[in-house]
Amino acid sequence: MEIILTHENADFDAIAALYAAHKLFPDAAAVMPSRVNQNVTRFMEDHQALFAECVSQDSFKAKQVQHITLVDTQRPQSLRKVKRTTPTRIIDHHPPKRILQSHETFEGEEVGAATTLLVERMQAQGMLQGPGYHALQALSRHAFADASAVVTLAPGMAERMRRYTTSATPVSWVPLWVPEGLEPWSSERPPALRAERGWEPERLVLLYSGNLGLGHRFDELLDVARTLGPSGPRWAFAGAGRARPQVEQFVRAHPELPVELLPNVPDARLREHLCSADVHVVSLAPSWEDTLLPSKLQAALAVHKPVLYLGDPRGDLGRWITDYGIGWVVPPGDTGALLAALARASDRVERADCVAAAGEAARSRFGRAPNIARMIELLTAS
Repeated sequence: MEIILTHENADFDAIAALYAAHKLFPDAAAVMPSRVNQNVTRFMEDHQALFAECVSQDSFKAKQVQHITLVDTQRPQSLRKVKRTTPTRIIDHHPPKRILQSHETFEGEEVGAATTLLVERMQAQGMLQGPGYHALQALSRHAFADASAVVTLAPGMAERMRRYTTSATPVSWVPLWVPEGLEPWSSERPPALRAERGWEPERLVLLYSGNLGLGHRFDELLDVARTLGPSGPRWAFAGAGRARPQVEQFVRAHPELPVELLPNVPDARLREHLCSADVHVVSLAPSWEDTLLPSKLQAALAVHKPVLYLGDPRGDLGRWITDYGIGWVVPPGDTGALLAALARASDRVERADCVAAAGEAARSRFGRAPNIARMIELLTAS
């Protein structure tokens, strides 16, 4: 018998993660915590059918449990007589808080909620439809029911959020602002890190830096790297995430190509790392439009770098990059457009224009001071 557990005094993230995990692992029994918080209790009373398949802690015998999945927690709730060495899979949005034991495995990354990790899997498996999808929608609507105001990161995201709120709840947007402490390289010489990595001064270097998640696209980028061959631009992918194995496999299969994987960069060298490339790469799968907004854009703007974006031209990122003239937008699946964008990015004059535009965008639309002021205005008005 496999069981799924979450933490006691469960909040909406815990209950949604428990529900989503049960959809992903239907042969496992979702065990309802003995205590949930007050708002969750009201929701469960209104939507009892959603949790009809959940079981209580006293509905099975401890000796029956052969595998445990933990969601939104890293320690099992108190279950009497369950072996401490029972194989346990931990799915959490916080890094491991202790040394894992030999019977434990950890699956997760630092995101806002454990539910995000599970919904990404459901999305990848085409499961976000039917009753499961509607249940998650209901959880979302209830979670925002008592909100005085909702602030999102972009216009499209705000429009989507209005589906989950009442007409009385104001929904606004404020973009992520450029990170504090990052600025363009002041010297005429490139950062020393570029030479340390063996990146040639004259070759165009494209950097994808950040989470390599399931919501991002890499197929077109790797296909074009294969098409252009050893003499093409250099591609560097830095970071971790569940899509990293795809890039790892490509690099192993094509050692002759200028494609490389880099580990996460320490904070002390982050600015140098971001400044060492000529163009930053951002991608987003169309199915994640209006729900995921990569902050890689703001990192690129902070160091005044142009952006090559593989994603929907009509989405928020696509419109921003086009409207502010800070790079090139390529529709997913269009390798011809990607090749054309790379040719334009290789033009030093056009690239310099994008650098200037990125600097202006970093000071204005994505500046720290005006957007913090806007946040204060929204919060004090609600």
